[in-house]
Amino acid sequence: MKTSIQTTFNPLAGVFWCVVALVIVMVTPVANAGDPFEISMHDVEVYGTRDLESGNYERAIERLERALARTGTASSRRAPLLTNLCVAYTMTRNLEAAEKYCDEAVDTHRDLGLAYNNRGVSRIARGDYVSACADFAAALDERGGGGSVKRNNLHRCVDRLSSMNRQATVTAP
Repeated sequence: MKTSIQTTFNPLAGVFWCVVALVIVMVTPVANAGDPFEISMHDVEVYGTRDLESGNYERAIERLERALARTGTASSRRAPLLTNLCVAYTMTRNLEAAEKYCDEAVDTHRDLGLAYNNRGVSRIARGDYVSACADFAAALDERGGGGSVKRNNLHRCVDRLSSMNRQATVTAP
């Protein structure tokens, strides 16, 4: 007994699923957009952290900025807020604001490994691989956790940069 399955191609359904796939790719956050670079939140629980963890970036930004405005000048209190704002703005692709908060997080001289790593990921999102690699290298030089994350980000960045250089050499006249 021979069984056959008849299939029909529905062009409209094919277009629909292509559009769905494209929308999913477009709204996926920067850290998951096919780039394997890892960005990390600060491990200190501050106002807005839970929103950031759950992916509610706009609400996290609102709460983190409010908390930052109420925080004094002590870098130990500002560093976790600045680090998490760097992450939130990078994830929303507001790269101008991300750059501002990432730089401020580095300027606190607190948790520099984390601050440099996150600024490196933000720079990757802007396409600045040279500066990103320098940040990942600086992050690796700093003590603290996340050594494998920092090391992997540096290796990926160097690989990507050398790949870009090889492509530029091949296409040069």
